[in-house]
Amino acid sequence: PVPAGFRVVNRAAVAPGVERLTLERDKPPLVVNVARIAPNAAVSLRAVLSNDAVAGPDPIVERTSSMCRRVHCLLAVNGDFAGGDEQPLGGLLTGAELLRTPSTSQLQLSVGRDGSLSAGELDWSGTLVPTDLAPLTFAGVNVAPAAEGLTLYTAAYGAALVTTGAVTAVGFRNIEPAGRLLVGQTTMVEIVGLWEQPAGSTPSPI
Repeated sequence: PVPAGFRVVNRAAVAPGVERLTLERDKPPLVVNVARIAPNAAVSLRAVLSNDAVAGPDPIVERTSSMCRRVHCLLAVNGDFAGGDEQPLGGLLTGAELLRTPSTSQLQLSVGRDGSLSAGELDWSGTLVPTDLAPLTFAGVNVAPAAEGLTLYTAAYGAALVTTGAVTAVGFRNIEPAGRLLVGQTTMVEIVGLWEQPAGSTPSPI
C-alpha cells in the first residue's frame, strides 16, 4: 500500500521481483524513491560503506550511483545519516563483520537471515583478554575514541587514524583465525606495535 498523501508517479521493473517506484506528495512537497523487493526474488540485500571505509581522506562521502557501479548492484539507497565529520551516525553490521558500533541515539534497521526486517536498538559487546586473563571491555568499534576506555579500530575504519585528543594506540595482528574479526568469534591476536598519538596526528611508533 502507498502511504497516505502519496501517489505513484513512476514504476519500473529492474529484475524479476525487483522494482523501483517514485512517490510524490503535494503538501508538503516531497519526492520519494523506493526499491521494492519481493520475498521470493533471487537477489540479496547488502550494506556497503561509502568509499569502502568508515572514515578517510576527503571526500569521505560517495554517491549511491557510484557505489552501485563499484559493487555491481541493481539498486542502491541511502542507509544512514552522516554527522558533521561525514562519518555514519548509526552502526553497521554486514557479512558477520561489525564495521561500526551503533549509537545510543540512533535506532537500527536489521535484516535477518530469512529476509525479515526489524528496527530498534542493537546490543553488542566486545572484550580483549590479555595474557593475565583480566578482561578489558571495548567502548566502541571504529568510532571516536572513548575518553575512558578502549576503542577498537579495524581495516574498515580507513587508512589513518586522526583524533582530536592524545591517545595511545596498540597494534594487533590476527593469528587464529586470520582475516577479519567476525561477530561471535574468538580471535587470538599478537601485539605488533605501540604508538603515542598527539591530537590531530597519525600514530608514531615508540
